[in-house]
Amino acid sequence: MAENNLLLILKSLDKKEMKEFRLFVYSPFFNSNQNVSRLFDEITGSRNNFSVGKIDNREIHKKIYGKKPCKEENIKTLIHLLTKLAEKYLAYKEFTGNPGDEKNKLLKAYDIRNIDKLFKKLEISEREKLAEINSINLNILYRKKWFEKAVIDYYSSRGIEKELHQAEIRLSEITIAVYFIEMFRQYNMFWRLDYVDYEIDKELVIPVLNITDIEKIDEILKNNNYKYYPLFEAYYCLYRSIDENEQTAALYMERFMAILEDKDSVIEKSEQFVLSTILVNFIHYLYRKDFIKYERKLFEAFKLLLKLYKYSGEKYLRLTIYTNLLRFGVQLKEFSWSREFIKKYSPMLEEIHRENMVNYGMCFVSFAEGNFEVALKYESKIDYKTMQMRYYMRDVRLCSLYELGEHESALNLVDSYRHFIKNEKYFKGELKIQYKSFIEFTNELIRFKNGSKRVNPEELLNRINSTNTIRKKWLIEKTKELI
Repeated sequence: MAENNLLLILKSLDKKEMKEFRLFVYSPFFNSNQNVSRLFDEITGSRNNFSVGKIDNREIHKKIYGKKPCKEENIKTLIHLLTKLAEKYLAYKEFTGNPGDEKNKLLKAYDIRNIDKLFKKLEISEREKLAEINSINLNILYRKKWFEKAVIDYYSSRGIEKELHQAEIRLSEITIAVYFIEMFRQYNMFWRLDYVDYEIDKELVIPVLNITDIEKIDEILKNNNYKYYPLFEAYYCLYRSIDENEQTAALYMERFMAILEDKDSVIEKSEQFVLSTILVNFIHYLYRKDFIKYERKLFEAFKLLLKLYKYSGEKYLRLTIYTNLLRFGVQLKEFSWSREFIKKYSPMLEEIHRENMVNYGMCFVSFAEGNFEVALKYESKIDYKTMQMRYYMRDVRLCSLYELGEHESALNLVDSYRHFIKNEKYFKGELKIQYKSFIEFTNELIRFKNGSKRVNPEELLNRINSTNTIRKKWLIEKTKELI
């Protein structure tokens, strides 16, 4: 297990990080065991061309210990020590990458060691830097929170009342925002789970907020020009968008969108991105209950997320975001937008997926435009060994075969599709039912077309309308052609 953990960490490091970690391993402050350093070099190869391979215990033991009898425990111990160093490196990298954490720890060290002069100097410097930050996000609030806690500990232990009380007031202002933002985030998540009838363990967020007069709290904060009200307001509006009263929910959603689209907003862009992801997840669950009503709204929410994606901190565009935007663009017949989207955003995907995603995208666009042979051509170019979104391709292939009148091939695919859905771990609960419905409805359409089954098209249309099957629009359109 230790060997697997070590290799997982090493393979996650890029070339620059590997060089940093080598310095970390060879630093006597972090590691005084030369055999651990040698193990690192044996696993990773040369200093300038790192290549992590499988660990051969006997071979490595021979290179490190020479002709001494091979003892598995020796190598296991070295692997354990190197794994711990790798874990420490990751933690150290995160710590040094966050100046707030580093400064707050330094303040605490000055406090414990009674180096008051340096504490005061750093306190003033850090407070000035925090005051210069005009934008607001949750990470900044946490940074301020832990800064004020370090200041409170210092003045409390020295009995300096005035500075202590001022810091307590600032901390209480920050705590209000942090508390409600975290609660709103959790409420939204638990609401989504409950909305689609997921069985979850007992949680307290929903009942606690349901008995809290949040509307009154919003009024108090707004009237008192609460410093962090803009961020509180955004999360509050999103929270109220879940209201059972559709009119109330719509008003707060409109208010929320206005906040995110405000060019002069003080909410930091990375926090706006987080808000956009919560919005997408929220509307996605409504969409799962009513495809047609929320299709356009979900598409627009995804486009907002895409607009803010450069502030996500992620190196590549996520496949799920790419495929969802593409599918909605195609479903809503925005073909020019979809083609431009493929051209502009495929290069933002991880390199291993780019070519597949171009073929995937052009397959969907071609199908929607009625170019079914072209769609099947693009589908045939996809490498399914590296295609993570392969479950979306079967319905396109099945629909294309139906449109081209290739009924025998379509029926063969129906059979394999059934087995795929049955065994696919990704499909659970309602989603599996939606895909099964699509397969069975399509099967009935095919058998009606080839004359092997008598179907009442009007009855079939009613059944389709009463379910939340995938590709509902296409099924309705094809069934109406039979009436």
